Amino acid sequence: ITCVPEDDNEPFQPLATAAFGAPEPAASVVPSAAGEPIDPAALYAAFSRSGLAYGPEFQAIGSLRRHGETAVTAFGAAPDPALRLDPRLLDGAWQSLAALLPEDTGGTWLLARVDRLAWFGGMPRIAVARREEQHRFAVTLLDEAGRTVALCQGIGVGLAHGGRPA
Repeated sequence: ITCVPEDDNEPFQPLATAAFGAPEPAASVVPSAAGEPIDPAALYAAFSRSGLAYGPEFQAIGSLRRHGETAVTAFGAAPDPALRLDPRLLDGAWQSLAALLPEDTGGTWLLARVDRLAWFGGMPRIAVARREEQHRFAVTLLDEAGRTVALCQGIGVGLAHGGRPA
């Protein structure tokens, strides 16, 4: 399935592509409790100072730890069972990337791309973010038992508001 703009005057540019098939095996992962704790309240205050004001419903990070090139988030908000993949928790997983980015850039880091989002079912309670390259990341969302709920791969971030990439 490929989604394209409806405007016939614009050159062809796919907006999104989806494929259906058998899911990948959902591995069980147990994230480490080691690492440097990051205060979620301080993180949301830093977001607000940079122009990203998250309302209470979208402040999904309950706890956050950074260990090298990995950040582990436990969500403070429970997933909404009426939704297959709660967007607040998906956004919270992407918010956790801030733990892996430089703090003194003079700008605001924004999500710029996601190459692949795969959902396998279940309710996410934990997110594990890993740096793949300098400004490229992957995030795995896990349920309470550590089974993979969703994968986000090829996540790219960009710097806005006049900052310089580190």
